[in-house]
Amino acid sequence: MSGFAADLHRLTRPRLAPGLALACVLLLCPPRAAAEGFIESVVYDAEADSIQVTLACAVRYLHHDQQTVDKTLKVQLLGLDGCRGALDRGIGSLSLAKAGETLLGVQYQNQGQEISVSFNFIENGRFFVSQGSDARSFVLSKRRHLLDVAVEPVAASLNRQQADSRLKQARGHMLDGDYEAAAAGYTQLLEQADESAHMEALEYLALAYERSGRPGLAAQRYELWLQRFDEPTAAARVQQRLDALVASAAEADTAAAPAPAQGRWDMYASISQDVWSLSAQGEYAGVDLEDVDRTVMLTYVDAGAGYSGGGYDIRTHVSLGYQNTLNASSSSDRDDEPFARRAYVEYLNNISGWRLRAGRQITYGDGILGAYDGLRTTFRVTDDIRVNVTAGLPVDNPRYAAETDRQFVAASMDVDNFLFGFDANFYTHQQQNDGLWDRQAVGSQWRRAGQNWYTVARLDYDVSYEVLNSALIEAGGSPRPWLRAHSRINFFTSPYVGTGNALIGQSAVTLDELQQFYTEAQLRALARNRTTDVQQFTLGASMDLSPRWTADVNSTYSGFDATVASAGVAAEPDTEQIDTSVLLRGGSIFRAQDVLQLGYNLFSQTRADTHSLRFDWRFRWTDKFRLNPRLAVAKRFSDTTGDQLILTPALQLTYLPSRKYRISAEVSGRWSDRNLPANDPFLLGLTDMTEENL
Repeated sequence: MSGFAADLHRLTRPRLAPGLALACVLLLCPPRAAAEGFIESVVYDAEADSIQVTLACAVRYLHHDQQTVDKTLKVQLLGLDGCRGALDRGIGSLSLAKAGETLLGVQYQNQGQEISVSFNFIENGRFFVSQGSDARSFVLSKRRHLLDVAVEPVAASLNRQQADSRLKQARGHMLDGDYEAAAAGYTQLLEQADESAHMEALEYLALAYERSGRPGLAAQRYELWLQRFDEPTAAARVQQRLDALVASAAEADTAAAPAPAQGRWDMYASISQDVWSLSAQGEYAGVDLEDVDRTVMLTYVDAGAGYSGGGYDIRTHVSLGYQNTLNASSSSDRDDEPFARRAYVEYLNNISGWRLRAGRQITYGDGILGAYDGLRTTFRVTDDIRVNVTAGLPVDNPRYAAETDRQFVAASMDVDNFLFGFDANFYTHQQQNDGLWDRQAVGSQWRRAGQNWYTVARLDYDVSYEVLNSALIEAGGSPRPWLRAHSRINFFTSPYVGTGNALIGQSAVTLDELQQFYTEAQLRALARNRTTDVQQFTLGASMDLSPRWTADVNSTYSGFDATVASAGVAAEPDTEQIDTSVLLRGGSIFRAQDVLQLGYNLFSQTRADTHSLRFDWRFRWTDKFRLNPRLAVAKRFSDTTGDQLILTPALQLTYLPSRKYRISAEVSGRWSDRNLPANDPFLLGLTDMTEENL
């Protein structure tokens, strides 16, 4: 089936979500149709740790803002011609089951042709957004080094001379066979030039789509041209092209199945080099400090290769690094070692949907707590049901090899549109450490997203400890077009022997040594006594103050219950902390296409309060250069360690030689009026380097 025929089929076929067949039989719930929306799907790609967002119509990607305090990424889009009906549908009954554990919810708003989509993630990260080649999709990737990329917003209307120049450029791209660049140029003319340029721009936009293999989009533009213009000669030409596309689609519908596609290899690689020069000197509490001078080099390599055949795909991905201390004062200060965040091979059967991955990987679903070395396989039972089985060795730190004394096995089932439109996940997780049950958990997570709201609920119960590990509910929505709000309630604890809590205050350094002194029941009691119960409440809101300014306000209260004194280890008292932040974001304030962020944060603990101010300005210097100066100022008031002032300036320069390459360099420093321990170079992405973050 050709692309045009496939588009027609997609637009006319009913989309049914049968859910879990057995459950529906038992509960007498008939299948229901899932409403299509502007966002058609969000699918998690574990290979690249990214999310593919597919849209129902063509858009222009304007810009995006990120707020790591509440783990939210806001993407601003502009709907193009033929997008109005899809915009009004919102996100419908969007399924989040295929978005992975990394994404909690999605919120959607539109004001005319401008669209705002907010993605709420389960953990912090720096987000990099890349636009799809056909403007019908984009990718959200969580990377360490990549900051958000400023994509040009729609400029003011073009005058006639500018429009003629853009038409000439677009014609040149067509003659050169660069249909993507030509389509972008003609789209810009349709958005920014007056009607005198639209007739040519719309016709040749359709032709660019046709020649780049997108007949569905081409046919839509040809039809729109015929509706808007009545020039006889050009109309005959446009009608002829449209008829040829329709005939081609009809022939494809009646033709035999095409031959399998030829296999294709794709490869990618990137390398990053960080250099940290750490130094300290001066006087603290009347004592002269010895100069500390250490230079650390961190080298990161991300690479992968993939083969796509007719019925299967094979992929491999590695994310490796090496730390090298250049001028350590002694051998004990050297910390040269390699580390691996990911290193795996994956097989995907495109017909059955069976997937197998082996190696070091990261998973936050199915009760799995992060990185591990092992195997993960997925079976697709129906379009709406997938079964996952995972077995491996947990890895606490990418710098360490897995310990064979710790093993786990997990099984889960993902169900799209299970009940009342919710996507559900059910799992069990069994983990042992030195022969002891370290974790025996059963749990479930439920998620649903609407046009202006989302909700998530999760329960995790440990059978061996008879304790509720986690009870979470989160909800967000947009009660007004200019207001977005969210809230989260989370009660959790982690009485796992493998986390080391049973070893706190003991002379033994391994669990095996500790078993010589305590029985299994006593070890479990130690682990439970040393584990605190936590209650956490979060409220947040984002407000559009004007077309150029947005404000974010977030506050999180965390209460830590007292631990129990046992085995010669004293109890820890109840503690509380409140983390409140206010962030003001502006666009095109000092100059066009810039992004300015002004932030204030108050981190209040039982014995210390830290006030932080942050200035972050990102602007386009030239078409290929971006500048990002930053300054963080923190003032800490402590009853135990004294007051402290910290200044952290930074400057980043980014060069974009092409869409495929990005070169970035950054220099930063820190000044403090009292001595602090050297930074851990592995703690990246911290804009406020207060002592709580070290």
